[in-house]
Amino acid sequence: MKLAKKDIQPILIGGGIIAALYIVTKTLQKVGIVDDAEDRFYDKFSKKAQTGASNTNPWNTQYWREPFKNGGKTFTLDIPEAKAKAKSIYDALGFFTWDDEAKVIAVFSALKYKSQVSFLADQFYKLYKLDLYNYIQEYLDQKDMNIILKNVEEKPTGWVK
Repeated sequence: MKLAKKDIQPILIGGGIIAALYIVTKTLQKVGIVDDAEDRFYDKFSKKAQTGASNTNPWNTQYWREPFKNGGKTFTLDIPEAKAKAKSIYDALGFFTWDDEAKVIAVFSALKYKSQVSFLADQFYKLYKLDLYNYIQEYLDQKDMNIILKNVEEKPTGWVK
């Protein structure tokens, strides 16, 4: 069976419209007018990191203490190790340094639990009187922040009942 020109024309027009919409959407995402999946992920987890309650937010300096309220335990870091990691992050970023994003990402990748992220944030605050999340967000771009946010979000809590 041979298709007539009039039968093919609607298919070509429909395909052209779909292709044009795809190109327009991708262009709008690239220039930042329309959010893409990475933007939506960043918005969701960035907000959680900045405003989440101590029992849900591993960036909160109190998160690692939550199990103690019910007689539980938590996995943390040794204080000297946490201070060394905090210093490593602080030294890797800053106004007078060339930012070493890979070093910061490596610190978070090496942590096994969300409770360790919280303990690190607690030690970072004690050392520098700065919020760890806000500090790294100030220097890292969205792509690097997403790497860290995804890494932290995928970690187990580190709480033991």
